[in-house]
Amino acid sequence: MKRKFTTVVLTLLILSVVLTASCLISGTFIFVEDFNFTADTGWYWYPVDLTSNADWREHKDKLDRVEQVGFEMTIQNTSDIDTEFNVWFVPASDPVETAVKPNVLPEFGAPVITGLFVPANSTKKISYAESLGIIINARILSQIVQQGRFDYYGYSTGGSGDFPFNVTDGKIIVTLSASET
Repeated sequence: MKRKFTTVVLTLLILSVVLTASCLISGTFIFVEDFNFTADTGWYWYPVDLTSNADWREHKDKLDRVEQVGFEMTIQNTSDIDTEFNVWFVPASDPVETAVKPNVLPEFGAPVITGLFVPANSTKKISYAESLGIIINARILSQIVQQGRFDYYGYSTGGSGDFPFNVTDGKIIVTLSASET
């Protein structure tokens, strides 16, 4: 009886090792891209390249999906005019090193934040948790971000050379899941 029990336990142990080795191995990766800018013309462009991150390069062929995209930022409206802040993500194929700032906002892409109100002469902090409630087009946003290289466009209804629109302590936070067999 004891011998039978040992054989069964050993067989189960070997089976669990074999199954574990052949089962899905997965993980979650968080990528943070820092940004700061001053928009003195009403809009700002920033090329984002997650593909230069060592974790991204290591797992790029195993990426399953974008789990979440969020932001953190502090927005300062230095003018005496109430303003509105908007963000678009646009797919990009050119490397960051050769990317050239466009002269106009794109006609395509995904609006991500629209109509974020910032009162005149005030500062507004957006936390990661708060950003999740104001982000729109999450599915399209995820598809764009999963490519690893995309462009960020920020646009304000106010802002001029005399009264810039400052965004500081900015972070784009991307959570991705990856797996392999």
